[in-house]
Amino acid sequence: MCSLKTQEEKNKDSRRKYEKTEKGRLRQKRYFNSTKGRKMLNKAQNKYNAKLRRQVLELLGGKCSNPNCSILGGCRDVRCLQIDHIKGGGAKERSNGITSSTLLLKILKDPEKAKTEYQLLCANCNWIKRYENKEFKKAGV
Repeated sequence: MCSLKTQEEKNKDSRRKYEKTEKGRLRQKRYFNSTKGRKMLNKAQNKYNAKLRRQVLELLGGKCSNPNCSILGGCRDVRCLQIDHIKGGGAKERSNGITSSTLLLKILKDPEKAKTEYQLLCANCNWIKRYENKEFKKAGV
């Protein structure tokens, strides 16, 4: 049993050495640009982003922070909770290249600052806030 594990470790080491060579990097690049490799990467990235999102939702309270939320005690359904900028400015942040996963990492990096800049709102409360604060793109202007 011990020799089997040692052989597996040897295989891993030789695979790592191969991947560091030019030929190995080219093979890896071809694989990840293929449909099968892309699907694998997307699946891994989605799993990672879901983990980050759960951590951020927990950090920001795990429920809708609007006291007038239509659901008593605030909505806790993670499917409809959205991260909202307290003072607006989400469009400006996105235009500066901040993606959703980058935002999640930013919030986790500095939680105290994040709690002053972001809040959790359910989808209904978020759209009501956007309408009341005129945080929407005006058509034809």
